[in-house]
Amino acid sequence: MIRKYESENQVIAAKNSFDVNLDPRNTGHLMQSKNLSQLLASTDGWSLGHVVDWLFNEGQQVIEPVEFTDRLCEKLLESGAPIFRLRIAFRTLHPLVAACAFTWLQGRDATEFCLLHEDSREEDLTDLDSAQPEFKESIDTVTLQLKSPVDKPGIISIFTRSPGGFSTEDISKFEILTMFLSPVINVIAIRRIAKTILDT
Repeated sequence: MIRKYESENQVIAAKNSFDVNLDPRNTGHLMQSKNLSQLLASTDGWSLGHVVDWLFNEGQQVIEPVEFTDRLCEKLLESGAPIFRLRIAFRTLHPLVAACAFTWLQGRDATEFCLLHEDSREEDLTDLDSAQPEFKESIDTVTLQLKSPVDKPGIISIFTRSPGGFSTEDISKFEILTMFLSPVINVIAIRRIAKTILDT
């Protein structure tokens, strides 16, 4: 089962290979039952506050995206989040590389994958997951868009093997996490672009 959600007030324009067709059935559920402070303080299921606290203290100081992905997933597991695979992906400014994806799988270190411009019109990064053996082992998948000041925002895909998949509260917590995660990922993406410009 694959579910793709859009956070409230986000607009998706499916015009390029990096866009996500999000499921409108769950749009607007965010914060219906609990407000932001309650979800951050909640320890039911898993602790969102634990992850957000790390993100704004230590997390924002981790400048390498592969290391950041590893550390983020480590904190999610510590908090009790039901994840076994996670991918963060964003477009970059590079003469050859169209986008970068950073994938973590439980029990392994995160890895980086680059999508070339010549391939970017043929394959969507979200579709590449279906070719991976661990994709077939997932019970539920959620893809959320990272907010960005640019036209082509990144995405985060989260996989679980938990029976029944993600709960509504899990989704709400991931959506809120994405709100806090977006500015940090934007900084990482800008650093990557700056390095490319300097290298060029």
